[in-house]
Amino acid sequence: MTRKEKEAQAMNKHYRQLIGAEIVGLAIDGSDAGIRPFPILTLRIGGRLYDCAISADEEGNGGGFMFIEDHI
Repeated sequence: MTRKEKEAQAMNKHYRQLIGAEIVGLAIDGSDAGIRPFPILTLRIGGRLYDCAISADEEGNGGGFMFIEDHI
């Protein structure tokens, strides 16, 4: 398996946790003036609440962008 295939497999495993989640809130965390603010979605999964921060990368080097598009 190539590195790219391994990364895709890991991403699939990670993000599949969100299937069935309900978005119940939104916050913008701009507490660190040195980086772009983080959009944070509050999710309900199986009766528990989770915060899902949208980051530019895995290291949290600033907020990221999520494309919201019509499903094909």
